[in-house]
Amino acid sequence: MEDLSAIVSQDVPEPSEKDVLRHAIEAQVGDDKALLGTLSDVSGALLAFLAIRVICLADHASNEAQRQELDLLKGIAGGVDIVAKCREFLAAVQSGNVVLTAAVKGVDGVLAEAAERSTRTAEVLRQAVVPPEQS
Repeated sequence: MEDLSAIVSQDVPEPSEKDVLRHAIEAQVGDDKALLGTLSDVSGALLAFLAIRVICLADHASNEAQRQELDLLKGIAGGVDIVAKCREFLAAVQSGNVVLTAAVKGVDGVLAEAAERSTRTAEVLRQAVVPPEQS
């Protein structure tokens, strides 16, 4: 009779390096849902900050560099009036029709969480590149 563990191990492929890294990140930093939550928080905050920047550039560009920045932002908007869209978005946030998770959680907490997760993820990646016994 064959050893059952030998049969099972024959059919199970070795995990890839990416799989090992992803498992380590999940174990040390957070699962997919936690990471997605942090990404959502940061993305919403960055979107608001970008909308404010676009509106300020549109209304108060005082030098050529600022005008070029606004032109570049308009250029990547794909024909959409980015200034109008940013005004609409910011108005919706200010009126409460759009609620950013970062506003609910607090920007300080969101930034601290993002920094912590990024640092811990970077450490997992660093360990994969230079194992601790070699550093």
